[in-house]
Amino acid sequence: MITTEPLIDIHQLSKEIGITKFAIYSKRRNKKFPDGLLLNGRRVFRITEIEEYFKSMNIKTTISI
Repeated sequence: MITTEPLIDIHQLSKEIGITKFAIYSKRRNKKFPDGLLLNGRRVFRITEIEEYFKSMNIKTTISI
């Protein structure tokens, strides 16, 4: 059985969490943000991975697509 998980691209993610895509890339390079996936040349993130990241910092967030 194949399961799918919603993905969000870096442009949508930056709008949802309120920081620029450049800040996200910078945090990724410094290992302070999830890496996400490279899909057809575009950086995408699993929504559950982002929510878990914020939860680990005791920040409640819900990302909608």
